[in-house]
Order: sequence, then structure tokens, then C-alpha cells
Amino acid sequence: MNWQLSAPQCFFLAIIAFGVIGFQRGWRQEIISLAFTLTGILFLVFGSQGLAQFVFINLPRATQALLSGTPSGAEPPPMTATDPRVAVSTGIAFIVFIALGYLISLRFAPKAANAAERV
Repeated sequence: MNWQLSAPQCFFLAIIAFGVIGFQRGWRQEIISLAFTLTGILFLVFGSQGLAQFVFINLPRATQALLSGTPSGAEPPPMTATDPRVAVSTGIAFIVFIALGYLISLRFAPKAANAAERV
């Protein structure tokens, strides 16, 4: 048996999950977490290849130039969207965005004391 969800079904499940978790944690903490999650999703869509280019090509070249005093002579080939390094760096960055949002919401938003603050 093969059970696959369509995009609207995944969206509906995400809304239900955010609703249940948001009710448990309170709306202030959930707003902060949601903002970081949406930022992570935007980063997934628009900025993933740029991060991989920076981490795997530009940063090592800059480190080599600073340590040796001479820049690298050869230009590395550009990264493509199918490069596994792009997927790995994007996945790690997305997880970092979500974890950072969760930790910041726990640290700076007060806990919900009553039912009015939970809704």
C-alpha cells in the first residue's frame, strides 16, 4: 500500500499541527516560532544555492587567501541546484532556523498563564 499526501493535504496537516502546538505554548511564543519557520522556508526557496556557494567555495578561497597571502588562481566551477552540497547546506540551515526560532521564543516570550493567552 502506497500512501501519498498531496500539497493541500500537507498544508492542512501543517495548519493543524501549528494550531495544536500554538494552543499548548501560547500565541506569543508561537508567533516568534512561526516567523523563524517562515524565514527558513523563504531561505529554502530563494537562498539555498547562495549559501552553498559561500560555504563550500567562497569561504575556503577567502581562508586560503588570508592564510597564504595569495589568492587562488583557478576559478572553481559554479554550483548547480542538483549538487548534493546545496541540499545538505540548505537542510542544515533550515533546521538551524527552526531551532533558533524555538529557542528565542522560549527565552523572550512569556509563557501562557491562562486560556485567554493561549488562543
